[in-house]
Amino acid sequence: MCSVSLLAGYDAVRGNFGAQNQIMRELLLNVVSLVQDQYGNYVVQHVLEHGRPQDKHEVIKLLRGKILQLAQHKFARYFCI
Repeated sequence: MCSVSLLAGYDAVRGNFGAQNQIMRELLLNVVSLVQDQYGNYVVQHVLEHGRPQDKHEVIKLLRGKILQLAQHKFARYFCI
């Protein structure tokens, strides 16, 4: 999965809820991997900063309990700050 494509797709379909939901399903299936990826962590940060409230909630729910583990990861630690 290309994190740049996910980010571009998420922004491009703003307002198209069907397409945005499809992109979010893909992101949520891979959120732990994305947050540990050199560029994927920026995608997750973008959703948390600019995403819909329900998208933010789902991301946080999936990462809850993993923060200590992620804080020790090379790229994910930037997400945890």
